[in-house]
Amino acid sequence: MNNNEFINIVTKRTNFKRREVEFVLQTCFDVICESLRQNEDVKFFGFGKFYVKSSKERAFYNNFCNRTILVKGKSVPRFKTYKKFGEIIK
Repeated sequence: MNNNEFINIVTKRTNFKRREVEFVLQTCFDVICESLRQNEDVKFFGFGKFYVKSSKERAFYNNFCNRTILVKGKSVPRFKTYKKFGEIIK
């Protein structure tokens, strides 16, 4: 399912206008992104949790170049389902 299909289904089930549904979903997405940028977890009861996993800066030795290279740390968004949601999917 892509974004347009999702919006169409929500529009049909709620009888709201498509623009309203798009606005609400975009606002939800923006709030989740802002929270993750601030390293806050976003938890939805019975569904799951969005969080950011960060790796530290590290050095490794490259045998091909015969030198040590420094790799910057990075932050990656993750999602973990709650047990109830996982049971519903099974």
